[in-house]
Amino acid sequence: MFKTRLLSGIVLLLALLGMLFAGGEVLLFSLTAIALIGLYEFYRVFQIEKNVIGFAGYLVTLVYFLNM
Repeated sequence: MFKTRLLSGIVLLLALLGMLFAGGEVLLFSLTAIALIGLYEFYRVFQIEKNVIGFAGYLVTLVYFLNM
């Protein structure tokens, strides 16, 4: 269990460093994907991920990141 978490942490850290050094559109796309995945997980707790309110949240998040 510890080895799996450690390995996944190292991989995610390397991916984060790659995104930060690439910057620009790569970083923006990555942050958008992370935000949408996090929002999906949050909405899943309240069981509204496929509800109108959920889709409105996804849309607002996309509009926010597209305006950046």
